[in-house]
Amino acid sequence: HLSKQSMHSGQSSTSQSSPCTQGSLAPLKAVHAFSHDLCTPKRAPRPCQSRAVAWHTSPASPPHACFLAVNPHACRPSFPQAVPGAVGSMLHRTVARLGAVATPSTRRYRDVVVRGHPMHVVEVGPEDGEALLCIPGRLGTAEGDFEHQLAGLSEAGHRVVSFDPRGYGKSRPGRREFPVNFHDIDAEDAASVMHDVIGVSAFNLLGWDDGANASVLLASKYPKAVQRLVIFGGFHRVTAQDVIASEMTRSVQNWSPSRKAKYNLKYGRDLQPMWDELCDALALIHKRGGDVCMWEAKSLQCPTLVLHGALDLMSSQDEAQWFTENIPGAAEYYFKEGRHNFHQVFHLQFNALADHFLSTPLDVPDNDEDSSLDTPARA
Repeated sequence: HLSKQSMHSGQSSTSQSSPCTQGSLAPLKAVHAFSHDLCTPKRAPRPCQSRAVAWHTSPASPPHACFLAVNPHACRPSFPQAVPGAVGSMLHRTVARLGAVATPSTRRYRDVVVRGHPMHVVEVGPEDGEALLCIPGRLGTAEGDFEHQLAGLSEAGHRVVSFDPRGYGKSRPGRREFPVNFHDIDAEDAASVMHDVIGVSAFNLLGWDDGANASVLLASKYPKAVQRLVIFGGFHRVTAQDVIASEMTRSVQNWSPSRKAKYNLKYGRDLQPMWDELCDALALIHKRGGDVCMWEAKSLQCPTLVLHGALDLMSSQDEAQWFTENIPGAAEYYFKEGRHNFHQVFHLQFNALADHFLSTPLDVPDNDEDSSLDTPARA
C-alpha cells in the first residue's frame, strides 16, 4: 500500500495489500488498498460499448488511476488475470525494487547500421531475461523517453532494449525524413534491431506516442514475434483537428522556450525542416483517409495493455478507448493525473504495472510454430 504522500515522493509504505484471486476480476476492491480521496474521476466515464472491456471503480482504487479491466468472456484464457493484481499486490512488492536507477555503466551501447541507416541501440538487463523492446515517440530517443523503464524494468529482470529511431538523437548523421509511411518504416527498423542486432526472434513490445503506432504495425505484421504489447499516447488515425493542431505548431519559434531549447540542442538547424516535413506528412495521411494503424490494431493476436493519461492533451481518451474497443481482448488502465508523459512522472507505478503484465505466463499451444521475424503475416 502506498500513502498519498508516498505516491508523490516515490517512497513505499510498509502496509500490505490483499492478494488478488487468480482468474477473477471480483477482487479489484480488495487489492487496491490505497488512499481513496484522489480516486474519483473528474468526470464520470462514458459507458463502454466494447464487449471486451468493463468499467471497474472502487473507493479503494489507486490514486492517479481509473481502471478498465478486460471482460473474461471476450478474451484469451490466460489474459484476464494479467492486469487486476498489478496495482495492489504487485505494487507494494515491487515499487522499491523498480525505483532504482541503473547507472550508465550497466548499459550496453551499440552504434550499428540498420537497413542502411545509422542506429544507436541501448540494451540493459540480464541477457537471459525476457526481451522487451521500447519504441520512442516523436523526436524522442531511447534514454530521453525511457530512462526510468531502462532502469526499473531491467532491475525487475527484463532484458530492456531501445533505440534512437533513424534521424533522431544519436542515430545520425542523416536528417529525419517523414514520408507518409514513416510509422511503417519505424516498425521495420525496430524489427531489424531485435532480429539482426540483439539476435532474438520473440519479445515483448512497449511503445509511446508515434512509437505506439509503430508497435501496433510491428505486432500485426509479425504476430509470432510479439508476445505481449503495451501502448500509450498513440493514435489510430489522423483527423482534421490533428492537422489543424500540427499547423498551429509548425513554426518552432512559437514553441515554449523549454521545448524549443530541448530540441534545438538535439537537432539544431535540422529541427524546423524536420517539423515541416512531419506537418506535411500528417496532412497527407489525413487527405488519404487518415488511417494510421486501424486494420492492424483489429488484427492483433497478442495480449495488449492500453494505458492512458487522463490529462493527456496530445492523445485523447477517445484514442485510448478506440484501441481498447478494437484490439481483441485488450485491457485499459487510466492514470488519473497523468499527462502525455505519465510513464516518466509516475514511473514507479507504471513500471510495476508493466512488469506485472509482461511477466504473466502466456498460454502457448503445443503445436505452435517457432516465433519468428523472418516471415511477416502479410506483405
